[in-house]
Amino acid sequence: MGHAQRLDTVLAQASTVFLGSAAEPGGDAVSPVALADWAAHRYAEAVRIVKDAEQRQRRAVWGLLCGEQPLAAATMAEALDCPLPPITRVMAVACDPDRRDAVAELLRRTAPEGTWIVRDTGEGSPLAVLLPAGERDSDDDVARRVTRELVRTYPQCRVGASPPVDLASVPTAFGQARYALTAARIAVGGYARFHAWLAPELLLAGQADAWAREQLAPLAAHRARRRGDPEADELLETLGAWLVDRRGAGTRLGIHRNTLSGRLRLIEALLDRDLHRIGDRARLSLALRIAALPRDTPPGTGPVGPAPTGVRLSLDHPALDGWAFAGLHPLAGGLSGPDAGTLRVWLAHDARLSATAAALGLTVPGARKRLTRIGNVLGLDLLHGPHAEADLWLALQVADRSRDTHMLTDRLKAS
Repeated sequence: MGHAQRLDTVLAQASTVFLGSAAEPGGDAVSPVALADWAAHRYAEAVRIVKDAEQRQRRAVWGLLCGEQPLAAATMAEALDCPLPPITRVMAVACDPDRRDAVAELLRRTAPEGTWIVRDTGEGSPLAVLLPAGERDSDDDVARRVTRELVRTYPQCRVGASPPVDLASVPTAFGQARYALTAARIAVGGYARFHAWLAPELLLAGQADAWAREQLAPLAAHRARRRGDPEADELLETLGAWLVDRRGAGTRLGIHRNTLSGRLRLIEALLDRDLHRIGDRARLSLALRIAALPRDTPPGTGPVGPAPTGVRLSLDHPALDGWAFAGLHPLAGGLSGPDAGTLRVWLAHDARLSATAAALGLTVPGARKRLTRIGNVLGLDLLHGPHAEADLWLALQVADRSRDTHMLTDRLKAS
């Protein structure tokens, strides 16, 4: 029995009981106002009961999905007259806890037919949305449209989304969506889709903590000499903001552009790095992201604290090979193809568009168009993405790190 039918049944039964008792001999006459008040109260109570039952049932279906029992979950959903989409893009929606019901209702109205919404996935967890998707659905236009409608009404909402998956992969996809949600918190429009480039720092966190500490130690040890000079935490914040958004860093930090330039020069001097070089920017970006990962460490031993010297960043890690392969495999022709050649030229010229255009014999708009196209193929915003150039630099470093590069190249071509 559907929820609407249950609601009608509850109201019909309640009406029969009430009107029957009112019609008994000697009973008091019922005024239309009293009847209307009673009906409104009973209707609200019936709605609450039905919604509560629906949420319990959806949590049960969700529990079966997360318990890797997709057939049982699909069977139960069919029995509820709310079938699960066989191919779905899983979305994790973060919002104000007091507005979860309102957000879920808006999603119900704006999402395509067949969408499954689970409001309660666990304490402190985001809403889960199973958005119907085709088996070959590689774009995420529907998810982006739903997010736009959501953020327009509730600006604090953020949405992370997985690639299209079958029901058996929903637990993994929800983890990917929650992973993407961390990127969505700073993304324009409040939306991010999981892809291979999101967080290489997670693969390196255990083995690269000491390396990250060494990279950032000079900033962590800095002490301002004069009143008004930046302290260590301000320099770390400045570096992080500038690496994420070089054009808007001053505005984000609330400082004058001359102050920003002065801080960047001091950072370069302390670290002995050249922020115009992409290799230096990429290493510092990775070190900062490793430093930002949550960890339980005693005071004074965090990733920006004292570190041994001479620590090298080891790229000899099977997980990094898989990460580089996942990110680079869309390139036509593998690492020897024309797109890879364009990327190498771009990186060799420190991601400077005008220098890249000159080296390729293109106009600046032509170079921009080519890089935008390659970025779309890879799922990266090469020209504006906060970590795109750093992650691409790292992926190519991994691919080229040894004489075994041809093995990765063969995998790329075979794909």
